[in-house]
Amino acid sequence: VWLSQAGPQWHSGRDLILAVDLSGSMRALDYHVDGKTISRLDMTKRILDRFLHTRNGDRVGLIVFADEAYTLIPVTADIALIRKVVRQLGHGVLGEKTALGTAVALGVKRLKDRRPAALILVVLTDGSNTAGAIRPADAVLLARRFHVHVYTVGVGTNKEVLFPKGPVIPPELTHLPLDEGLLREIAAHTGGRYFPITRTGDVRDVVQTIDDLEAVPIADQDVPDRDQWYWLPLAAGLALLLAHQRRRPQETAV
Repeated sequence: VWLSQAGPQWHSGRDLILAVDLSGSMRALDYHVDGKTISRLDMTKRILDRFLHTRNGDRVGLIVFADEAYTLIPVTADIALIRKVVRQLGHGVLGEKTALGTAVALGVKRLKDRRPAALILVVLTDGSNTAGAIRPADAVLLARRFHVHVYTVGVGTNKEVLFPKGPVIPPELTHLPLDEGLLREIAAHTGGRYFPITRTGDVRDVVQTIDDLEAVPIADQDVPDRDQWYWLPLAAGLALLLAHQRRRPQETAV
């Protein structure tokens, strides 16, 4: 019996990378859920938790971005780990701006050498590109070259919203529009789709669309090489930063 179980067991699945915007604008309080007003980032985390709960057989990686973009967790079958880390994500650790083009390019880099039938990058952001050395247009060309489909999820609204300026300063009404044009362009030019999120239930459209995509055979015993575990200290370091961020007063957003 032991010998019969020694070989890899195969199933169908997809390789996905989630790129999550942690920039300052994601503090905007656009949404009302369960009688509470929540931020764009909190809405993003709710969406991702529901999305990850439905992943059966897929492997998922996690990128976070603001002033720059970083691979927090490479593609893994450990969905429980991804969900746990997503719940800990917070503002202010990576800066205030939005390196959207850099995030897309990094996602392509992490996917380009994997199975080409199901390479999917899901970007959750409010859409503006205000930082980074790579323009969104150049990142789109890179995605097309390596056949990576980018699905953009627009988190935010185009109305005036409350924006928290600090722990002792009342939130101010301001206009932080969702850049839907840019997000539609990125998705359309890479064979993906754009999804506007106006409520938590909209995640069903994202889930159904990705579930309809072609899956490829994946070995259950597909264990990463030892040199791919570099992300462990990075994840631990980010967790410490997030804990420190919660303990000190929130700085005024730029």
